[in-house]
Amino acid sequence: MRILLGEEVGFYHGKVMLKEAGTGGAWEWHQDYGYWYNNGFVFPRMMSAFVALDKATRENGCLQVLRGSHRLGRLEHQKIGTQTGVDPERIPSIEPLFERVYCEMDPGTVLFFDCNLLHASQANTSDHSRRSFILCYNALSNPRIETGVGRFTAPTEPCPTGPDDNILQFRAEAVR
Repeated sequence: MRILLGEEVGFYHGKVMLKEAGTGGAWEWHQDYGYWYNNGFVFPRMMSAFVALDKATRENGCLQVLRGSHRLGRLEHQKIGTQTGVDPERIPSIEPLFERVYCEMDPGTVLFFDCNLLHASQANTSDHSRRSFILCYNALSNPRIETGVGRFTAPTEPCPTGPDDNILQFRAEAVR
């Protein structure tokens, strides 16, 4: 994350997502910064790492993204039933501008994505549960407004890391 954001990062939060076989629900189109902005983060200097713990397929409600949609910037979010997402009437106008990618993934595969990337998922209609682990990071330079206080705070502890040599070598090979 430090390399992708170009600066030191702090861990924001993580969660395990479970879509149970035949019942796991769908998620509306949304951006993570659509939530995080309302949590007081000033800039969209945040990213997520989505780790597949089980095989992710279209049938079990894999993540879908609109490739390049992070360039739209933060869109307004609203309540959609029990969820918060981008206005569903706006999505049909946005979607043709971007390629929809179904993120079918093997266990252990990681998808890194910008906090303004539009993403969603459909219900799990398969006989297999789908679990994933999502780790979210904030750039250390990104202040957070304390609600009701009006002052800024920022994470002060960077994530512990080792040398970047192996990652930079992998990145150079992937670009070739």
